[in-house]
Amino acid sequence: MPSLIDDYIAGESKLLRHYAASPKDVFTHAIPPRPWDPTLTEELTAYQAYLGAPKAVNGDAGVFITGQQPGIFTGPLYTIYKAITAIQLAEQATAMTGKPFVPIYWVGGDDHDFEEISRVHLLNKQHTPISLALDAAPDQPPLSIFRLPVSHDLHTLVERAATEAPGSEFSNEIREFLHDTVEDSGNLSEWHARIMARLFRDTPLLIFTPELDAARRVAIPIFEREIRTPLESTAQLNGGGALLEESGYGAQVVKDDTSCNFFIEHKQMRCRVRYVDGQFVVPETGERFDQEAMLAWLHRSPEAFTANVALRCVVQQTLFPTRAYIAGPGELAYWGQLKGVFAHFDQSMPVVYPRMRAVLTTLKTNKLLSKYKLTPFDLNAPLNDLEEAALRCGAQDPSLALFDARRSAIGESLRGLESDLDGLGKKGRGASDLARQFSAQVTQSMEHLERNLLRADETRTATVRNQITRLSTELAPERKPQERYYTLFSWLFQYGWDLIPTLHERLDLENMGVQEVEL
Repeated sequence: MPSLIDDYIAGESKLLRHYAASPKDVFTHAIPPRPWDPTLTEELTAYQAYLGAPKAVNGDAGVFITGQQPGIFTGPLYTIYKAITAIQLAEQATAMTGKPFVPIYWVGGDDHDFEEISRVHLLNKQHTPISLALDAAPDQPPLSIFRLPVSHDLHTLVERAATEAPGSEFSNEIREFLHDTVEDSGNLSEWHARIMARLFRDTPLLIFTPELDAARRVAIPIFEREIRTPLESTAQLNGGGALLEESGYGAQVVKDDTSCNFFIEHKQMRCRVRYVDGQFVVPETGERFDQEAMLAWLHRSPEAFTANVALRCVVQQTLFPTRAYIAGPGELAYWGQLKGVFAHFDQSMPVVYPRMRAVLTTLKTNKLLSKYKLTPFDLNAPLNDLEEAALRCGAQDPSLALFDARRSAIGESLRGLESDLDGLGKKGRGASDLARQFSAQVTQSMEHLERNLLRADETRTATVRNQITRLSTELAPERKPQERYYTLFSWLFQYGWDLIPTLHERLDLENMGVQEVEL
Protein backbone atom coordinates (compact mmCIF):
# COMPACT_ATOMS: atom_id res chain seq x y z
CA MET A 1 0.00 0.00 0.00
CA PRO A 2 1.43 3.43 -0.92
CA SER A 3 2.43 5.88 1.82
CA LEU A 4 -0.41 8.36 2.19
CA ILE A 5 1.68 11.10 3.80
CA ASP A 6 4.46 10.81 1.22
CA ASP A 7 1.99 10.92 -1.67
CA TYR A 8 0.13 13.83 -0.09
CA ILE A 9 3.30 15.88 0.27
CA ALA A 10 4.34 14.93 -3.28
CA GLY A 11 0.98 16.14 -4.63
CA GLU A 12 -0.27 12.80 -5.98
CA SER A 13 -3.42 13.73 -7.89
CA LYS A 14 -5.32 10.51 -7.13
CA LEU A 15 -4.97 11.34 -3.43
CA LEU A 16 -5.38 15.12 -3.44
CA ARG A 17 -8.88 14.85 -4.92
CA HIS A 18 -10.04 13.63 -1.50
CA TYR A 19 -8.97 16.91 0.14
CA ALA A 20 -9.89 20.57 -0.24
CA ALA A 21 -6.52 21.54 -1.71
CA SER A 22 -2.83 20.72 -1.76
CA PRO A 23 -0.70 21.81 1.22
CA LYS A 24 1.22 23.91 -1.31
CA ASP A 25 -1.94 26.03 -1.66
CA VAL A 26 -2.18 26.78 2.06
CA PHE A 27 -1.69 30.53 1.60
CA THR A 28 -3.98 30.85 -1.43
CA HIS A 29 -6.86 28.47 -0.60
CA ALA A 30 -9.81 30.77 0.05
CA ILE A 31 -11.92 30.38 3.18
CA PRO A 32 -14.75 32.95 3.30
CA PRO A 33 -13.79 35.56 5.93
CA ARG A 34 -16.20 36.15 8.78
CA PRO A 35 -15.97 37.57 12.28
CA TRP A 36 -15.90 35.21 15.24
CA ASP A 37 -18.84 35.03 17.59
CA PRO A 38 -18.38 38.06 19.91
CA THR A 39 -19.10 36.11 23.08
CA LEU A 40 -16.66 33.37 22.02
CA THR A 41 -14.02 36.06 21.44
CA GLU A 42 -14.61 37.46 24.92
CA GLU A 43 -14.49 34.06 26.59
CA LEU A 44 -11.35 33.04 24.69
CA THR A 45 -9.67 36.29 25.76
CA ALA A 46 -10.60 35.65 29.39
CA TYR A 47 -9.39 32.05 29.10
CA GLN A 48 -5.87 33.15 28.08
CA ALA A 49 -5.66 35.31 31.21
CA TYR A 50 -7.06 32.48 33.33
CA LEU A 51 -4.26 30.22 32.09
CA GLY A 52 -1.67 32.81 33.09
CA ALA A 53 -0.75 33.98 29.59
CA PRO A 54 -2.99 36.99 28.77
CA LYS A 55 -3.19 37.95 25.09
CA ALA A 56 -5.35 40.15 22.95
CA VAL A 57 -7.71 38.11 20.76
CA ASN A 58 -8.59 39.45 17.32
CA GLY A 59 -12.08 38.23 16.51
CA ASP A 60 -11.70 39.15 12.83
CA ALA A 61 -8.55 37.12 12.17
CA GLY A 62 -8.17 34.11 9.94
CA VAL A 63 -7.12 30.95 11.74
CA PHE A 64 -4.54 28.18 11.52
CA ILE A 65 -5.51 25.53 14.01
CA THR A 66 -4.15 22.33 15.48
CA GLY A 67 -4.89 20.26 18.53
CA GLN A 68 -4.25 17.17 20.59
CA GLN A 69 -5.66 15.14 23.46
CA PRO A 70 -4.42 16.65 26.74
CA GLY A 71 -1.59 14.28 27.68
CA ILE A 72 0.28 14.61 30.94
CA PHE A 73 3.52 16.62 30.58
CA THR A 74 2.08 17.73 27.16
CA GLY A 75 2.30 14.18 25.81
CA PRO A 76 4.79 13.26 23.04
CA LEU A 77 7.05 15.79 21.33
CA TYR A 78 4.92 15.94 18.20
CA THR A 79 2.37 18.01 20.17
CA ILE A 80 4.98 20.76 20.34
CA TYR A 81 5.78 20.47 16.64
CA LYS A 82 2.09 20.82 15.79
CA ALA A 83 1.87 24.08 17.73
CA ILE A 84 5.04 25.49 16.16
CA THR A 85 3.76 24.62 12.67
CA ALA A 86 0.53 26.53 13.34
CA ILE A 87 2.46 29.54 14.65
CA GLN A 88 4.78 29.69 11.65
CA LEU A 89 1.89 29.34 9.20
CA ALA A 90 -0.02 32.21 10.84
CA GLU A 91 3.10 34.40 10.89
CA GLN A 92 3.81 33.77 7.22
CA ALA A 93 0.19 34.31 6.15
CA THR A 94 0.07 37.62 8.01
CA ALA A 95 3.35 38.75 6.45
CA MET A 96 2.28 37.72 2.93
CA THR A 97 -1.23 39.17 2.94
CA GLY A 98 -1.06 42.02 5.43
CA LYS A 99 -4.20 40.60 7.01
CA PRO A 100 -4.36 39.19 10.54
CA PHE A 101 -4.04 35.45 11.09
CA VAL A 102 -3.74 33.69 14.44
CA PRO A 103 -2.65 30.20 15.47
CA ILE A 104 -4.95 28.24 17.80
CA TYR A 105 -4.19 25.11 19.81
CA TRP A 106 -7.33 23.05 20.53
CA VAL A 107 -7.07 21.10 23.80
CA GLY A 108 -9.06 17.93 23.08
CA GLY A 109 -10.44 17.59 26.59
CA ASP A 110 -13.69 16.04 25.29
CA ASP A 111 -11.76 12.84 24.58
CA HIS A 112 -12.20 10.01 27.06
CA ASP A 113 -9.26 7.73 26.23
CA PHE A 114 -7.55 7.93 29.62
CA GLU A 115 -5.04 5.20 28.78
CA GLU A 116 -3.72 7.20 25.83
CA ILE A 117 -3.17 10.45 27.71
CA SER A 118 -2.04 9.16 31.11
CA ARG A 119 1.43 7.85 30.21
CA VAL A 120 4.56 9.45 28.74
CA HIS A 121 8.21 8.48 28.41
CA LEU A 122 11.07 10.57 29.74
CA LEU A 123 14.72 10.26 28.71
CA ASN A 124 16.73 10.31 31.93
CA LYS A 125 20.29 11.24 32.90
CA GLN A 126 21.46 7.69 32.18
CA HIS A 127 20.15 7.99 28.59
CA THR A 128 17.46 5.39 29.19
CA PRO A 129 13.68 5.85 29.02
CA ILE A 130 11.46 5.79 32.08
CA SER A 131 7.68 5.74 32.10
CA LEU A 132 5.64 8.37 33.91
CA ALA A 133 2.13 7.02 34.34
CA LEU A 134 -0.96 8.24 36.13
CA ASP A 135 -3.20 5.44 37.38
CA ALA A 136 -6.94 5.63 36.88
CA ALA A 137 -9.15 5.73 39.93
CA PRO A 138 -10.75 2.36 40.80
CA ASP A 139 -13.89 1.71 38.74
CA GLN A 140 -13.45 5.00 36.93
CA PRO A 141 -16.20 5.35 34.28
CA PRO A 142 -15.38 6.62 30.76
CA LEU A 143 -15.34 10.38 31.32
CA SER A 144 -14.14 13.26 29.17
CA ILE A 145 -10.65 14.26 30.27
CA PHE A 146 -11.88 17.70 31.33
CA ARG A 147 -14.17 15.94 33.83
CA LEU A 148 -11.26 14.12 35.53
CA PRO A 149 -9.99 15.94 38.61
CA VAL A 150 -6.28 16.51 39.07
CA SER A 151 -4.77 13.75 41.20
CA HIS A 152 -2.26 14.42 43.97
CA ASP A 153 -0.20 11.65 42.32
CA LEU A 154 0.82 14.23 39.70
CA HIS A 155 3.06 15.86 42.31
CA THR A 156 4.90 12.55 42.64
CA LEU A 157 5.33 12.33 38.85
CA VAL A 158 6.61 15.93 38.74
CA GLU A 159 9.23 15.16 41.38
CA ARG A 160 10.30 12.02 39.57
CA ALA A 161 10.58 13.86 36.24
CA ALA A 162 12.60 16.71 37.80
CA THR A 163 14.91 14.23 39.54
CA GLU A 164 15.41 11.85 36.63
CA ALA A 165 15.73 14.26 33.69
CA PRO A 166 19.05 15.93 32.84
CA GLY A 167 19.03 19.17 34.83
CA SER A 168 20.45 22.67 34.88
CA GLU A 169 19.92 26.00 36.59
CA PHE A 170 16.41 25.97 35.07
CA SER A 171 15.29 22.78 36.81
CA ASN A 172 13.92 24.27 40.03
CA GLU A 173 11.90 26.94 38.26
CA ILE A 174 10.28 24.40 35.95
CA ARG A 175 9.66 21.97 38.81
CA GLU A 176 7.94 24.67 40.86
CA PHE A 177 5.89 25.76 37.87
CA LEU A 178 4.62 22.20 37.39
CA HIS A 179 3.74 21.84 41.07
CA ASP A 180 1.96 25.21 41.06
CA THR A 181 -0.08 24.37 37.96
CA VAL A 182 -1.13 21.03 39.43
CA GLU A 183 -2.53 22.98 42.39
CA ASP A 184 -4.16 25.62 40.17
CA SER A 185 -5.81 23.19 37.73
CA GLY A 186 -9.28 21.83 38.25
CA ASN A 187 -8.83 18.87 35.88
CA LEU A 188 -6.27 17.06 33.73
CA SER A 189 -7.24 18.93 30.59
CA GLU A 190 -6.65 22.26 32.31
CA TRP A 191 -3.21 21.14 33.55
CA HIS A 192 -2.23 20.40 29.95
CA ALA A 193 -3.62 23.77 28.83
CA ARG A 194 -1.70 25.68 31.52
CA ILE A 195 1.58 24.04 30.52
CA MET A 196 1.01 24.77 26.82
CA ALA A 197 0.11 28.37 27.66
CA ARG A 198 3.40 28.85 29.54
CA LEU A 199 5.50 27.14 26.87
CA PHE A 200 4.05 29.40 24.17
CA ARG A 201 3.50 32.50 26.33
CA ASP A 202 5.72 34.67 24.15
CA THR A 203 4.11 33.58 20.86
CA PRO A 204 0.72 34.48 19.34
CA LEU A 205 -0.62 30.96 19.99
CA LEU A 206 -4.08 30.94 21.59
CA ILE A 207 -5.13 28.02 23.76
CA PHE A 208 -8.71 26.91 23.15
CA THR A 209 -10.89 24.51 25.08
CA PRO A 210 -14.23 23.28 23.69
CA GLU A 211 -15.94 23.43 27.08
CA LEU A 212 -16.20 27.21 26.89
CA ASP A 213 -19.90 28.10 27.20
CA ALA A 214 -19.89 30.16 24.01
CA ALA A 215 -18.24 27.34 22.06
CA ARG A 216 -20.97 24.93 23.15
CA ARG A 217 -23.66 27.41 22.13
CA VAL A 218 -22.16 28.23 18.72
CA ALA A 219 -21.84 24.50 17.96
CA ILE A 220 -25.54 23.76 18.62
CA PRO A 221 -26.59 23.98 14.92
CA ILE A 222 -24.05 21.26 14.00
CA PHE A 223 -25.40 18.84 16.59
CA GLU A 224 -28.94 19.81 15.65
CA ARG A 225 -28.38 18.86 12.02
CA GLU A 226 -26.70 15.63 13.13
CA ILE A 227 -29.83 14.78 15.13
CA ARG A 228 -32.27 15.80 12.38
CA THR A 229 -30.39 13.84 9.69
CA PRO A 230 -29.19 10.83 11.69
CA LEU A 231 -26.50 8.68 10.10
CA GLU A 232 -26.07 10.89 7.02
CA SER A 233 -22.67 12.10 8.24
CA THR A 234 -21.75 8.49 9.06
CA ALA A 235 -22.63 7.47 5.50
CA GLN A 236 -20.50 10.34 4.17
CA LEU A 237 -17.60 9.37 6.42
CA ASN A 238 -17.71 5.71 5.39
CA GLY A 239 -18.22 6.70 1.77
CA GLY A 240 -15.11 8.85 1.93
CA GLY A 241 -13.20 5.88 3.33
CA ALA A 242 -14.40 3.68 0.47
CA LEU A 243 -13.22 6.26 -2.07
CA LEU A 244 -9.82 6.38 -0.38
CA GLU A 245 -9.57 2.61 -0.66
CA GLU A 246 -10.47 2.76 -4.34
CA SER A 247 -7.52 5.12 -4.78
CA GLY A 248 -5.22 2.56 -3.15
CA TYR A 249 -5.19 3.90 0.43
CA GLY A 250 -6.71 2.43 3.56
CA ALA A 251 -9.68 3.97 5.37
CA GLN A 252 -8.53 5.27 8.76
CA VAL A 253 -12.01 5.41 10.34
CA VAL A 254 -14.81 2.92 9.65
CA LYS A 255 -18.04 3.45 11.57
CA ASP A 256 -20.86 1.04 12.19
CA ASP A 257 -23.80 2.04 10.00
CA THR A 258 -25.90 2.80 13.10
CA SER A 259 -23.27 4.94 14.87
CA CYS A 260 -23.87 8.65 15.30
CA ASN A 261 -20.94 11.06 15.27
CA PHE A 262 -21.48 12.48 18.74
CA PHE A 263 -21.35 11.41 22.37
CA ILE A 264 -23.67 12.16 25.27
CA GLU A 265 -22.48 12.82 28.80
CA HIS A 266 -25.09 10.90 30.73
CA LYS A 267 -25.17 9.34 34.18
CA GLN A 268 -21.53 10.31 34.81
CA MET A 269 -20.31 8.63 31.63
CA ARG A 270 -19.36 9.72 28.12
CA CYS A 271 -21.73 7.50 26.15
CA ARG A 272 -21.88 6.51 22.51
CA VAL A 273 -25.09 7.10 20.58
CA ARG A 274 -26.65 4.87 17.92
CA TYR A 275 -29.68 5.42 15.75
CA VAL A 276 -31.79 2.27 15.45
CA ASP A 277 -35.39 1.88 14.26
CA GLY A 278 -36.11 5.59 14.40
CA GLN A 279 -34.72 6.16 17.89
CA PHE A 280 -31.45 7.24 19.44
CA VAL A 281 -30.04 4.47 21.64
CA VAL A 282 -27.44 4.87 24.41
CA PRO A 283 -25.77 1.42 24.53
CA GLU A 284 -24.15 1.97 27.94
CA THR A 285 -27.54 2.43 29.65
CA GLY A 286 -29.95 0.83 27.18
CA GLU A 287 -32.08 3.99 27.08
CA ARG A 288 -33.86 5.12 23.92
CA PHE A 289 -34.86 8.66 22.89
CA ASP A 290 -36.87 9.97 19.97
CA GLN A 291 -35.71 12.88 17.85
CA GLU A 292 -37.68 15.55 19.71
CA ALA A 293 -36.41 14.36 23.09
CA MET A 294 -32.81 14.45 21.82
CA LEU A 295 -33.23 17.95 20.38
CA ALA A 296 -34.76 19.19 23.64
CA TRP A 297 -31.82 17.70 25.52
CA LEU A 298 -29.38 19.51 23.20
CA HIS A 299 -30.96 22.92 23.72
CA ARG A 300 -31.37 22.37 27.45
CA SER A 301 -27.82 21.08 28.06
CA PRO A 302 -25.48 21.70 25.07
CA GLU A 303 -22.51 20.95 27.34
CA ALA A 304 -23.63 17.28 27.42
CA PHE A 305 -23.00 16.88 23.67
CA THR A 306 -19.45 16.26 22.44
CA ALA A 307 -18.24 15.54 18.93
CA ASN A 308 -16.39 12.47 17.76
CA VAL A 309 -13.30 12.69 15.58
CA ALA A 310 -15.25 13.47 12.39
CA LEU A 311 -17.76 15.94 13.76
CA ARG A 312 -15.08 17.79 15.76
CA CYS A 313 -13.52 18.92 12.47
CA VAL A 314 -16.84 20.46 11.39
CA VAL A 315 -17.39 22.09 14.79
CA GLN A 316 -13.93 23.62 14.49
CA GLN A 317 -14.86 25.20 11.16
CA THR A 318 -18.12 26.50 12.62
CA LEU A 319 -16.34 28.24 15.48
CA PHE A 320 -13.46 29.73 13.49
CA PRO A 321 -12.76 30.70 9.84
CA THR A 322 -9.96 28.14 9.60
CA ARG A 323 -7.56 28.36 6.67
CA ALA A 324 -5.73 25.14 7.55
CA TYR A 325 -5.67 22.36 10.11
CA ILE A 326 -2.20 21.12 11.08
CA ALA A 327 -2.30 17.33 11.20
CA GLY A 328 -0.11 14.38 12.06
CA PRO A 329 0.14 11.37 9.69
CA GLY A 330 -2.82 9.51 11.27
CA GLU A 331 -5.03 12.60 11.23
CA LEU A 332 -4.06 13.34 7.66
CA ALA A 333 -5.45 9.93 6.70
CA TYR A 334 -8.90 10.36 8.24
CA TRP A 335 -9.24 13.93 6.95
CA GLY A 336 -9.20 12.33 3.49
CA GLN A 337 -12.62 10.85 4.37
CA LEU A 338 -14.25 14.15 5.39
CA LYS A 339 -14.97 16.01 2.15
CA GLY A 340 -18.57 14.76 2.03
CA VAL A 341 -19.05 15.39 5.75
CA PHE A 342 -18.11 19.08 5.37
CA ALA A 343 -20.45 19.37 2.38
CA HIS A 344 -23.29 17.83 4.38
CA PHE A 345 -22.94 20.55 7.02
CA ASP A 346 -22.45 23.34 4.44
CA GLN A 347 -18.99 24.11 5.80
CA SER A 348 -15.82 24.95 3.87
CA MET A 349 -13.15 22.29 4.22
CA PRO A 350 -9.76 23.77 5.18
CA VAL A 351 -6.38 22.73 3.85
CA VAL A 352 -4.84 19.90 5.83
CA TYR A 353 -1.22 20.83 6.44
CA PRO A 354 1.28 18.19 7.62
CA ARG A 355 2.90 19.10 10.93
CA MET A 356 6.64 19.47 11.05
CA ARG A 357 8.59 16.36 11.99
CA ALA A 358 11.91 16.43 13.82
CA VAL A 359 14.50 14.57 15.81
CA LEU A 360 16.43 16.35 18.59
CA THR A 361 20.15 15.64 18.79
CA THR A 362 23.06 17.01 20.81
CA LEU A 363 26.72 17.68 20.07
CA LYS A 364 27.59 14.44 21.86
CA THR A 365 25.13 12.26 19.95
CA ASN A 366 26.21 13.81 16.66
CA LYS A 367 29.87 13.06 17.43
CA LEU A 368 28.95 9.42 17.97
CA LEU A 369 26.89 9.35 14.77
CA SER A 370 29.81 10.84 12.83
CA LYS A 371 32.26 8.39 14.41
CA TYR A 372 30.23 5.45 13.12
CA LYS A 373 29.15 7.09 9.83
CA LEU A 374 25.47 6.93 10.82
CA THR A 375 22.58 9.37 10.63
CA PRO A 376 19.62 9.55 13.04
CA PHE A 377 17.52 7.93 10.33
CA ASP A 378 19.75 4.84 10.13
CA LEU A 379 18.82 3.96 13.71
CA ASN A 380 15.57 2.27 12.74
CA ALA A 381 17.63 -0.76 11.68
CA PRO A 382 17.97 -3.76 14.05
CA LEU A 383 20.50 -3.21 16.84
CA ASN A 384 22.71 -6.14 15.73
CA ASP A 385 23.03 -4.69 12.23
CA LEU A 386 23.88 -1.26 13.62
CA GLU A 387 26.42 -2.76 15.99
CA GLU A 388 28.18 -4.64 13.21
CA ALA A 389 28.23 -1.58 10.96
CA ALA A 390 29.74 0.44 13.82
CA LEU A 391 32.35 -2.25 14.56
CA ARG A 392 33.50 -2.12 10.94
CA CYS A 393 34.17 1.62 11.25
CA GLY A 394 37.79 2.15 12.23
CA ALA A 395 38.45 -1.54 12.82
CA GLN A 396 42.22 -2.09 12.82
CA ASP A 397 42.46 -5.80 13.58
CA PRO A 398 45.06 -7.30 11.13
CA SER A 399 42.99 -10.48 10.91
CA LEU A 400 40.08 -8.43 9.56
CA ALA A 401 42.34 -6.78 6.99
CA LEU A 402 43.55 -10.20 5.87
CA PHE A 403 39.98 -11.49 5.76
CA ASP A 404 38.80 -8.56 3.60
CA ALA A 405 41.72 -9.05 1.22
CA ARG A 406 40.96 -12.77 0.74
CA ARG A 407 37.16 -12.63 0.73
CA SER A 408 36.82 -11.05 -2.70
CA ALA A 409 39.32 -13.49 -4.19
CA ILE A 410 37.45 -16.47 -2.71
CA GLY A 411 34.13 -15.18 -4.00
CA GLU A 412 35.57 -14.56 -7.46
CA SER A 413 37.02 -18.11 -7.58
CA LEU A 414 33.71 -19.67 -6.59
CA ARG A 415 31.82 -17.66 -9.22
CA GLY A 416 34.41 -18.71 -11.79
CA LEU A 417 33.92 -22.38 -10.87
CA GLU A 418 30.14 -22.08 -11.28
CA SER A 419 30.58 -20.39 -14.65
CA ASP A 420 33.05 -23.04 -15.89
CA LEU A 421 30.74 -25.87 -14.88
CA ASP A 422 27.77 -24.15 -16.51
CA GLY A 423 29.84 -24.00 -19.69
CA LEU A 424 29.94 -27.80 -19.87
CA GLY A 425 26.21 -27.85 -20.61
CA LYS A 426 24.33 -31.01 -19.62
CA LYS A 427 27.53 -32.73 -18.47
CA GLY A 428 28.23 -30.04 -15.87
CA ARG A 429 24.65 -29.27 -14.81
CA GLY A 430 24.65 -31.43 -11.65
CA ALA A 431 28.12 -30.28 -10.69
CA SER A 432 27.28 -26.60 -11.21
CA ASP A 433 24.25 -26.94 -8.91
CA LEU A 434 26.47 -28.47 -6.25
CA ALA A 435 28.99 -25.67 -6.77
CA ARG A 436 26.27 -23.04 -6.17
CA GLN A 437 25.22 -24.80 -2.97
CA PHE A 438 28.84 -24.95 -1.87
CA SER A 439 29.29 -21.25 -2.71
CA ALA A 440 26.28 -20.35 -0.57
CA GLN A 441 27.63 -22.39 2.34
CA VAL A 442 31.04 -20.75 2.03
CA THR A 443 29.45 -17.27 1.93
CA GLN A 444 27.45 -18.04 5.06
CA SER A 445 30.55 -19.38 6.82
CA MET A 446 32.55 -16.32 5.81
CA GLU A 447 29.88 -14.03 7.24
CA HIS A 448 29.98 -16.00 10.48
CA LEU A 449 33.78 -15.73 10.53
CA GLU A 450 33.62 -11.98 9.92
CA ARG A 451 31.19 -11.48 12.79
CA ASN A 452 33.51 -13.37 15.11
CA LEU A 453 36.53 -11.38 13.96
CA LEU A 454 34.64 -8.11 14.45
CA ARG A 455 33.79 -9.07 18.02
CA ALA A 456 37.18 -10.54 18.90
CA ASP A 457 38.08 -7.41 20.89
CA GLU A 458 35.59 -7.77 23.73
CA THR A 459 36.34 -4.36 25.25
CA ARG A 460 35.78 -2.52 21.97
CA THR A 461 32.66 -4.58 21.27
CA ALA A 462 31.19 -3.66 24.65
CA THR A 463 31.97 0.04 24.08
CA VAL A 464 30.39 0.03 20.64
CA ARG A 465 27.33 -1.83 21.91
CA ASN A 466 26.81 0.71 24.69
CA GLN A 467 27.20 3.67 22.35
CA ILE A 468 24.90 2.27 19.67
CA THR A 469 22.33 1.39 22.32
CA ARG A 470 22.50 4.94 23.63
CA LEU A 471 22.06 6.44 20.16
CA SER A 472 19.13 4.18 19.38
CA THR A 473 17.47 4.83 22.74
CA GLU A 474 17.75 8.59 22.39
CA LEU A 475 16.92 9.01 18.70
CA ALA A 476 14.82 5.98 17.74
CA PRO A 477 13.50 4.38 20.94
CA GLU A 478 12.01 0.93 20.35
CA ARG A 479 12.46 1.62 16.59
CA LYS A 480 9.88 4.41 16.89
CA PRO A 481 10.27 8.07 15.94
CA GLN A 482 11.61 10.05 18.88
CA GLU A 483 8.77 12.56 18.48
CA ARG A 484 6.17 9.86 19.13
CA TYR A 485 7.87 8.50 22.25
CA TYR A 486 9.45 11.14 24.49
CA THR A 487 7.96 14.16 26.21
CA LEU A 488 9.47 17.63 25.78
CA PHE A 489 10.37 17.56 29.48
CA SER A 490 13.20 15.14 28.65
CA TRP A 491 15.00 18.31 27.47
CA LEU A 492 13.11 21.20 29.09
CA PHE A 493 14.64 20.82 32.56
CA GLN A 494 18.08 21.10 30.93
CA TYR A 495 17.48 23.85 28.35
CA GLY A 496 14.76 25.86 30.06
CA TRP A 497 11.87 27.83 28.60
CA ASP A 498 14.08 29.12 25.77
CA LEU A 499 13.87 25.66 24.21
CA ILE A 500 10.61 26.69 22.53
CA PRO A 501 12.06 29.81 20.83
CA THR A 502 15.04 27.66 19.77
CA LEU A 503 12.77 25.11 18.10
CA HIS A 504 10.66 27.86 16.52
CA GLU A 505 13.78 29.43 15.04
CA ARG A 506 15.42 26.23 13.76
CA LEU A 507 12.44 24.31 12.40
CA ASP A 508 11.79 25.05 8.74
CA LEU A 509 8.13 25.21 7.70
CA GLU A 510 8.96 24.38 4.10
CA ASN A 511 10.88 21.21 5.02
CA MET A 512 8.31 18.42 5.03
CA GLY A 513 10.84 15.71 5.76
CA VAL A 514 12.17 14.80 9.20
CA GLN A 515 14.38 17.66 10.37
CA GLU A 516 17.36 17.31 12.69
CA VAL A 517 17.74 19.94 15.41
CA GLU A 518 21.00 19.91 17.37
CA LEU A 519 20.52 21.42 20.85
